[in-house]
Amino acid sequence: MSIQKRGKSYYVRYRRDGQHLGRSFARKEDAETFELDQKRARQMGAHALSRPSRQALDEWLDSWWAMESPLWAASTRSQRKDVLNRWVRPRIGVVRLSDLGRKRVNEWRAEITAAGCKPTQANQALAVLSAALSAAVTSGELPANPC
Repeated sequence: MSIQKRGKSYYVRYRRDGQHLGRSFARKEDAETFELDQKRARQMGAHALSRPSRQALDEWLDSWWAMESPLWAASTRSQRKDVLNRWVRPRIGVVRLSDLGRKRVNEWRAEITAAGCKPTQANQALAVLSAALSAAVTSGELPANPC
């Protein structure tokens, strides 16, 4: 990898999947950051974590549902849909995946319990959320599951 000055921009040359690639940046700092990211990804290999997603939990839940729900029994689909629509989406659906930390998940659980969710239902809701966020980790959308 190398950074070259080209006129008023900085050009980073790098390799990915055996191909020679390049990218231009207006600022030298951006070029250096990109080059370091590429070196880190090369050192970590294929399983390097990507940056946390900026999409909302609702968007991820839609994707997760489309991928996973066809594999579940009808009763499981029904139960999980009810949990998501009643306890998860209305309360933390607008929160970005990258903002869902352990503290926010604990606050959400306390919030739904205070709103009348029985402890067993709260555990079910947490389990469904955890399953969805585990899939986000597997897909590289999150570095770790906050549940």
